[in-house]
Amino acid sequence: MITVKTLNFDAESREADVLLSDGQVEFTCFAYGLESEEQAELVPGDLWAFNPDNVQGIESAQSKAEKIPNSYYGYRFCGQVINKNTVRVGEFDIHGFKNAMPGDVNPGEWVSFECMRVDF
Repeated sequence: MITVKTLNFDAESREADVLLSDGQVEFTCFAYGLESEEQAELVPGDLWAFNPDNVQGIESAQSKAEKIPNSYYGYRFCGQVINKNTVRVGEFDIHGFKNAMPGDVNPGEWVSFECMRVDF
């Protein structure tokens, strides 16, 4: 079950820092265009990787989210490739890999990647 917790909400800029968890994987993401703090507590639709990098095939079939030191939003993730644009990390489908996914990685395979931020 996905849980959502608002860490910070700025009504003027309509932005929030939100903690997402599925019980196995947990990470902070950036939400924008919000009308209210309550809207930040809704389960997000699309999640987008901002500047995904270092996408590499891995042997381990385990979803992970590890905080990158000295980075507020940066994480190193492990997940399963759904298609050339989407990686599933736990119960979360993260999009935005169109230009970052190596050509030799196929749907169903597992990858690790870093990204500066996940947005919704």
